[in-house]
Amino acid sequence: MSAVVKNKLLLYADDSAIFVSARNKSDIENELSNDLNNVSHWLVNNKLSLHLGKTESILFGSKPRIRS
Repeated sequence: MSAVVKNKLLLYADDSAIFVSARNKSDIENELSNDLNNVSHWLVNNKLSLHLGKTESILFGSKPRIRS
């Protein structure tokens, strides 16, 4: 069984990234949360884990858009 990730997933060796694009921060948070929950279930089912010390999120956008 594979994890269902709605947004763009990039994998390279032991690194991965999920790219989410939306009109507002709340939508981004919801989309990312759903994808991370799906990935988490897949990891547990396959006896794998994330290194939480190396896990982070980054919000990209123009200053005015990020502020609003």
